[in-house]
Amino acid sequence: MAVLLKELLEEIGSAVSNANYELERAALWQYITQGYGENKSNGEEPYTPLTFNMALQDGGEIRKIPVSALLHNTTMRLERVDMTLRFKMFDQNGEVMVECAPSGIKDETLDEMQLRFRNSAPTEGISKVTDHYLKKI
Repeated sequence: MAVLLKELLEEIGSAVSNANYELERAALWQYITQGYGENKSNGEEPYTPLTFNMALQDGGEIRKIPVSALLHNTTMRLERVDMTLRFKMFDQNGEVMVECAPSGIKDETLDEMQLRFRNSAPTEGISKVTDHYLKKI
């Protein structure tokens, strides 16, 4: 089945973006469920921080430290996605059409395209704040 090349590339880009969103959402949910618990004492269900009792210094007083302060809290995301498309390309009414082939086919007449989707690095200001924050930890 032939499809427009531009539509195929848009759909692949959308799928990578959706996968990245789901990864970020799953990481956030894991962070919330590991660091917070439901408090049902007042009939509502607000999330309250789970805590550990820790001595911050030798012989110091014991303090309740939120688990979320000890969890890894950087955003999880896809850094890079590489893929190779193998297809036959042809012109139909002035539009570039492609007919994709399965990855296992060894046909020398197939065209090949390398695609790389990459998330951009955080801005310099955000990177400096994050580095400074992590040094203190």
